[in-house]
Amino acid sequence: MRRVLAAGTVLVTGLFVLSVSASAQTLSSNTASRDVLLAPEACDMPVSEVERRLDLVRTPAERDEARKVRTAWPCYNPKPGHPTATERKAFIDRIAPIAQKAENDHGIPAAAIIAMAIIESGSGFTRTALEASNLFGWKWTRNNSRPRYVLACQDTTGERGDADQNRCYIAFPTEAAAIDYVASRLAAGFNPRYAAAHASFLKARSTGNPVVERVQDWVVGIASPYNWRPAAYARDICRIMRDPIARTGNLNSETNLYKFSAGKGEDVTLQGLKAAHQDCESVGKQVVSR
Repeated sequence: MRRVLAAGTVLVTGLFVLSVSASAQTLSSNTASRDVLLAPEACDMPVSEVERRLDLVRTPAERDEARKVRTAWPCYNPKPGHPTATERKAFIDRIAPIAQKAENDHGIPAAAIIAMAIIESGSGFTRTALEASNLFGWKWTRNNSRPRYVLACQDTTGERGDADQNRCYIAFPTEAAAIDYVASRLAAGFNPRYAAAHASFLKARSTGNPVVERVQDWVVGIASPYNWRPAAYARDICRIMRDPIARTGNLNSETNLYKFSAGKGEDVTLQGLKAAHQDCESVGKQVVSR
């Protein structure tokens, strides 16, 4: 469920399931769980400590349910059983007009924004997407006045694998707000590579460079430092843009995402492109060479 939250509030359902017909005791436990994650250290404390504190304020039934959810639903994965093929298409249909508006407003390619949201939110079915409308895993920081969502299952210290610091994410009121915010930040040029990619994309668009080329160049330009595996990220985004369903790297004339960034009457084609733009493996390798 998506909710609009006041600044300073915390959404806490990452390890806790609250039934619609909750008893007064369960509602009290939910309030206590929220209070646990309101703690200033909640963004960074070890995951075992988060679980210990939450278990202290849960009923036995809630503790059992939380353990079942942790086992069945890995922390960063989409909700089990989702997205279906129908849900993947519905997600694209839902956010494509929003991404196109973001391209018009901020000059960030809609095709790439849609692909990034698909891969980072599991087509809208990760915990951060479902519970905070955060489609990009965009982190909350202490100088941010927006509300935060605490991904309680995230291992910040490496107790159970690789450490992923800061389990707090911005809680957006809507998916549209998330897309607009991330597009505006990428366009703002707070990182030199983002600024260079943005300027190059705007120039390429104004001079009529092919849509596949200019969008892929933008992805290559921002992949590092945007993602911790930049070459693989650029390759995977390329595959999704070419066919968000099959993701083979072959350009699908009907389902490709480039069409959402194409100008009026502009063809989406690989014909005439340089070798570096022909296949997604080559696109990924461009990141390594930079």
